[in-house]
Amino acid sequence: MISKPISAFEKKIKKFKIEDDYCLITDIEGNEAPIFFEDSKALGKCVNIIAEIEDTQNVSANRQINQLKKIGFSLIEHTWQSVCFQQSLNLLECKICIYIYEMIMR
Repeated sequence: MISKPISAFEKKIKKFKIEDDYCLITDIEGNEAPIFFEDSKALGKCVNIIAEIEDTQNVSANRQINQLKKIGFSLIEHTWQSVCFQQSLNLLECKICIYIYEMIMR
């Protein structure tokens, strides 16, 4: 059996025992892409994403936005590099807010 190693973000979800729906707010200088492309499992309970998305060496901002749409998020707002996505119709459904910045993901 081949299993995928657990990602840094998924480890954080497990470490803090986040089991309810949550809102993800992130500004980790282009390191959001691995979460969006490789961590759709960890985003399973995420109902809202607020992120600063930028082009990286490996993936463009547009491709990241399209990936989030592909896994079920709707783009609510897009201003320059800041984006807001929603998977739920009600922003108040979020009980937990996860804010990731560069230092946490190291």
